[in-house]
Amino acid sequence: MVIIEPQPGVVVGQWTAEGRTDNRCTPGVACRDSSIIRGRNEVAQVVLELLGAGTFVGERPQRDLLKGIIRSENQNFHVTFTR
Repeated sequence: MVIIEPQPGVVVGQWTAEGRTDNRCTPGVACRDSSIIRGRNEVAQVVLELLGAGTFVGERPQRDLLKGIIRSENQNFHVTFTR
């Protein structure tokens, strides 16, 4: 995930993952998925829409750390992102 805050509170970027969010990889063949990110950095939380993958809602407890959940297809996945 590469994200920037071009102006206060506005977050944009791109995510890339090993595998695909739709699980349509050919067995035995490596594949990737990617799309854009748009969101906001609020006072108490960070909300990022990872287009095609879900919505991240969490916090930034340290400068190089995001902790929270990705909501996708009515499920919550706990995640931690570090630099």
